Amino acid sequence: MLVNKVSGLMNMPKSKSTCFYFVILMLILTACNALPQPIEPTLTRNFTAATLPASPTVAIRNSDEIYGDTILDGQSNPTAAALPVDAPLPPVAAGIAGETGAQTVQIVVEDGTTLIGELYEDTTRENRVPGLLIVGDDVQVWNSLALGLFDAGYTVLVIALPQNPRAELLDTLLTSLSENGTVDPARIAVIGAENFADFAFLGCTIYEICDAVVMLSPQNRDAILNVLPNYNPRPLFLAASQNDANSYATASSIATSFADGSRFVEQSTGSGTGLLALNSELSNFIITWLGTVWNNR
Repeated sequence: MLVNKVSGLMNMPKSKSTCFYFVILMLILTACNALPQPIEPTLTRNFTAATLPASPTVAIRNSDEIYGDTILDGQSNPTAAALPVDAPLPPVAAGIAGETGAQTVQIVVEDGTTLIGELYEDTTRENRVPGLLIVGDDVQVWNSLALGLFDAGYTVLVIALPQNPRAELLDTLLTSLSENGTVDPARIAVIGAENFADFAFLGCTIYEICDAVVMLSPQNRDAILNVLPNYNPRPLFLAASQNDANSYATASSIATSFADGSRFVEQSTGSGTGLLALNSELSNFIITWLGTVWNNR
């Protein structure tokens, strides 16, 4: 059969035979193009560059070497560094100590406000001592009592507050004082006069870090009596004069329900911080009473 086909091709007319061969040639060329083509080897390129110089030696310096004698408290403060994020910082020095030995300090509270006060402390003591927070709108009127408390062995922070502060502010101040390196966080008391006495008491009712309160001329009888059960059994010191009818009535009412170890001192004249100026023994009464409070803890 194959012989017959070949014979048939040979007997095909020349023009048709030429056309047939041309078609066969085109098919062969097309098939060759479809076959995989050999891949040329990738050219190898050599790159040359100048040798880089060695990295300079890094000089590691500590804070003393960087700041020398100008280092500020807070740049390298182990107590501050150990605090949780956003925690209140200890009072930061904001000037030189005054004639009384008090150091002007500042405390930045949650809303960004900076409060200014005076800190009485002895950094040479080996043991932590009770901390006293005195609140009011005028730092200077407390100088005599603050100095007496300091001489008695306490760390005292006197802070100037705006009128009608919120109770939450007391939490920030108490925490800040407790973070001071000379203060025993388990022994903290707050002192205030008139509206700031109410502020101190109402705040301490909420925040148990406060262990005792000294109130000079308390004002809001109903508000204080309403929360007094929540404050008890912590001790309370009250002072009011008989010629200040409102505060005397408030203090008298509180005294009927305050806890054991508390004290009510009646004065003949004065109100608020004026009680300290017009009754020379009142400061001694407060200092002696606080000593009794801490001795019983």
